Amino acid sequence: MTPFLVGLVAISAVFHLAWNVRLRTAGDPLRAATIGMVAATVGIVPLGIAVWLVQGAAPLPVEGI
Repeated sequence: MTPFLVGLVAISAVFHLAWNVRLRTAGDPLRAATIGMVAATVGIVPLGIAVWLVQGAAPLPVEGI
């Protein structure tokens, strides 16, 4: 494995740990999970779309929508 991949796995583990600690310590875990998922969606979806467009990937077929 390359150091880059090891770094990605390590960062993923830290995010997973932080997520679990956040839910465990939240007064209302359902509310905390909802806020976390909405925030992640708002942050990750535009990034994914931008990467998709920058790479020049083929558009999704209309039948899949």
